[in-house]
Formats: sequence, C-alpha cells, structure tokens
Amino acid sequence: MRGAPAGFAAVVVGVGLAAGAVAYVSSDSDHGRRLPERWQRGFNLTAFQPDAYGGAASERAMLTARATGSSLLALVPTWYMASATASEVVADPAKTPTQESLIAAAAKAAEVGLDVTVKPHVDLADGSFRGEIAPADREAWFESYEVMLLGSARAR
Repeated sequence: MRGAPAGFAAVVVGVGLAAGAVAYVSSDSDHGRRLPERWQRGFNLTAFQPDAYGGAASERAMLTARATGSSLLALVPTWYMASATASEVVADPAKTPTQESLIAAAAKAAEVGLDVTVKPHVDLADGSFRGEIAPADREAWFESYEVMLLGSARAR
C-alpha cells in the first residue's frame, strides 16, 4: 500500500474483506449455508480526497470488487458539519470528493459492469459522534442537506 492515497487505505481493506466474505460464502466448507440467490453483492467505495474517485486506486478497487462477484457499487462521499449543532452541511475542500470525481467514478463503474448508487454521508468535523446531530436551525440544515443530495444525485 506504500504510495497509495491515504483515503483509499480503508477501501482496500474493505475490498479485501469482501473478497474473503465471498470466498467464505462460496466455499465447500460452509455446509450448505449459502446466501440466497436473490441477494446481490455490492460494496461501498469511500474516498476522503477531492479527486480520489477519479484515480487509478479507485479503478483498481472497482475491478477487484467486480472480480469477487460484486455487481453493485455505492459511492460514499462525505460532507461535514462543524459540530453537532451546526446548521449547515458543507463540502470540505480537502476531503470531500468533487462532483467531477464522482461523475468519473460513476462512468468508470458502468464501464466495468457495476450498477451505481451514491450514498452521501454527513460527518462531524470536530470528531463528535454523528448520532448526536441536532442542528440549531433545522430548516437551514435541511436546505444545505438538499444541496448536498442534489449535487450527489447529479453525479449518478
């Protein structure tokens, strides 16, 4: 992993775990305990750099997941609140993938045969637990959240 962008460390670990899970589910040692055929295999691709989704590491993660039997991809861009009571959700210019990066990733995923969804996350810049989110001005928060969702939807 030396030389790989820091934002992809978790992705590579996640893809490795997914490969292990697929191997377990399809092994002969599972004593007939297989996932139902109707289940779909997919994975989350998370990035914490503005252009990370458009790079080679993102493509490798997609190809690796596809090789393990995944057919679905969720791109997971993260937007931020300054604190749990902040009334605005904003892109962090140093961490949040750009619109161009999301669009590039969605196009690459389709090219390698993956169906795509975008699953935006909100996190707290001050390190607080996101389960504690309680914006002081809910109306303002939902307006900024809508901007985030609409921007992510355009990437798809």
